[in-house]
Amino acid sequence: MRIQYFFLPIFLSTLIAPFVLRPSQVVAEPMIEEYSERSLTKREQRRKRVRAAKRRVKKKGGLRVLPASGEAIRSRRKKNRMAIAANGRVVSGEPPRLVELSSDPANTFWESGLVDAIANDSASQDQCNSFWSGNNDGDSAGFGACQMAEGLGRALEIAADGGTSLCYMKNFPSEANLQAGGLTVVSGTLPDNDITKIFSPGESIKLVQVDISNFPSFGDEEEGEQDHSIFIRVSPNSESFFYKAELWFCDGEGESAQVSGTDVIEIAKSGKITSRNESMDSGGESFYSEFEGYLRPAKGGVLQYDKDRPRTAKAGAVFGESSFKVDLEIRGRQVDVKTRSGGDGGDPFLNTSVMRFSGNSPEEIRFREGAFRSIFNGNDSFDGVAEWRDTFYAAAPGSSLSTKIQSAEEMNNDSFFQTGPDVSLDFSAYSCGVTPDIHVSLDVSNQTLLSSLTQCQPLIFSNLDFCFGNQAVNAAQENFGNACSGGL
Repeated sequence: MRIQYFFLPIFLSTLIAPFVLRPSQVVAEPMIEEYSERSLTKREQRRKRVRAAKRRVKKKGGLRVLPASGEAIRSRRKKNRMAIAANGRVVSGEPPRLVELSSDPANTFWESGLVDAIANDSASQDQCNSFWSGNNDGDSAGFGACQMAEGLGRALEIAADGGTSLCYMKNFPSEANLQAGGLTVVSGTLPDNDITKIFSPGESIKLVQVDISNFPSFGDEEEGEQDHSIFIRVSPNSESFFYKAELWFCDGEGESAQVSGTDVIEIAKSGKITSRNESMDSGGESFYSEFEGYLRPAKGGVLQYDKDRPRTAKAGAVFGESSFKVDLEIRGRQVDVKTRSGGDGGDPFLNTSVMRFSGNSPEEIRFREGAFRSIFNGNDSFDGVAEWRDTFYAAAPGSSLSTKIQSAEEMNNDSFFQTGPDVSLDFSAYSCGVTPDIHVSLDVSNQTLLSSLTQCQPLIFSNLDFCFGNQAVNAAQENFGNACSGGL
């Protein structure tokens, strides 16, 4: 039976790839048995959380207590409802989940019939005026809202990607995978004869080699073309961190193998978790991403991301003559995003946006409201505000969200927008010819192995192209000039 998808797109290639899956449930309340925060200052609370987190990592073997990667995007359910009521917003009804938006975007971001009217040359001037982004309250929020919904998904995908490698390191070394043949020990001695401890920190540096084979073929690729080797170096505890792992990805075999990417993950003594991911292919395309968040203890002896502190991510890529970079911050249920993209031959496209969402897993994420401003052709500006109103996303120019985004002048003076991404990558510190302490292999065709890794890669983020990827919306966009000459 042919496998319909494969795992480890980031774990292998370190590119922004579809992040597909169902993260395990994480309990939000702190471990009352370990500490009480009622009478403590915020600084004292954080110190106690850090000490508790450190005890759990050491006591339970490291990775098993870490949250699933998708948990980095959770919001705070109770405060979501309170914020909407306190701010007096007119968001009404329950928006569709992101995963549902691709089914009928034409009647979700536009009033019913508007997209078809433009595609069929029967649109009124009012319909034409709100196709891109309505200017009047209650008009269709249009393409602006559609792009914000996609942007929310992309931003959360980048944030979730920060924990993907750790998620795989946590889940594939299991006795079940070993017994099923999905995981094989090629050489070396397992710590305490326990496969689950191969990535736990020891008294000295530990180097693990992971060979990955039997990928299905895709398109013009040959069977096995995507087979890789990964080296994972786990450092012993130090004065500055209580977990650190360095991964490097090797393409090719034997002496011809070359390092194509790296992923450096560290959990500092402060509880801050960081991940820096870099990759470069043979065609010269380069990519990097960074993630930063904070961990705190939760019930069940595990850790979760601290939702009271921001989670931030950065990413950049250069491919041919084009480039792209993004900065984002998740705080509570709000995502602030800045992007810069373009080629060498013209002015870059600049965008800033603020989006509010609800949901506590990738499948539950719902885009509730947002505001954006874009600059193109040097100084042309385009902006809009959207919010869900019962049946579709409506324009809301009077929303206070419009004050949350940068002005055109502020964007033009912002150093983020002045330059493209810095992708000067250096992999010289890593080698594909080193001898590991432990050598294991993974068979991707093994169903037991695949099942154990599903929570590391939710399918929701692989289907976010519902603006330009929809036939009805594309037809309206292509016919807009004919149906709406002069209408903006």
